[in-house]
Amino acid sequence: MSYGILIPNAAVAQDDKGEFAWVLYEKEKPLGNEFYVRRAYINIDDSDNSKTAVLSGISMDDSIVVGYNRNLSEETRVIQD
Repeated sequence: MSYGILIPNAAVAQDDKGEFAWVLYEKEKPLGNEFYVRRAYINIDDSDNSKTAVLSGISMDDSIVVGYNRNLSEETRVIQD
């Protein structure tokens, strides 16, 4: 079986609207670009002990946030590793 997009289980979060992943995006600023996060609600096909197969809600081009050590919310500014 082939899955389109696989993400680590640690990247999947849930709120009252459903499952989502935090997606990194870039904003151009006068002194340089900054990175922020947004929720991307996802439709899950299947998962195992380490990965989740995503049907829709994110694309292969999205940078998914994994291993964050603080509470995130929409528009949280982050540093990209």
